[in-house]
Amino acid sequence: MANNETKVSTQFDYSKYPHLHIEDSANKIKELSEVIPSDFRIRSLLDVGSDAGLITQAIGERHKASQVDALDLSDQATELTRIALNSFPKSEVKQCTLEEYQPQRSYDMIMFIDVLEHLNDPVNTLKTAAKLSHFLAVRSPLE
Repeated sequence: MANNETKVSTQFDYSKYPHLHIEDSANKIKELSEVIPSDFRIRSLLDVGSDAGLITQAIGERHKASQVDALDLSDQATELTRIALNSFPKSEVKQCTLEEYQPQRSYDMIMFIDVLEHLNDPVNTLKTAAKLSHFLAVRSPLE
């Protein structure tokens, strides 16, 4: 697959979950691929607010991550993310906030894709993330 192509998994019928905004995943993957250098080696990735895990999966695969973890508060999102991440040698999906999460490792990158605008204290969350990783990928809608 060329570096500028986007990939969205179709191994599952996501039509039952319209609230997860699956239709936006390919565009978000493309946007992230344009700002994260293709040669940036991400051995470990954490996605905060993983939704269905499609973006997590695509970025993890693109950058050949071996450890891909995800957090979300939704039962459905964590269930779908587990399915999306089952191809990675190591993955952990937790239903909690970043502040509640107690990882046993640091991460090469932490992603916040359309998440910060939903938080009560996004600055505190970013400070917590900065203790776990030197690289953060943040996307926030301008709507």
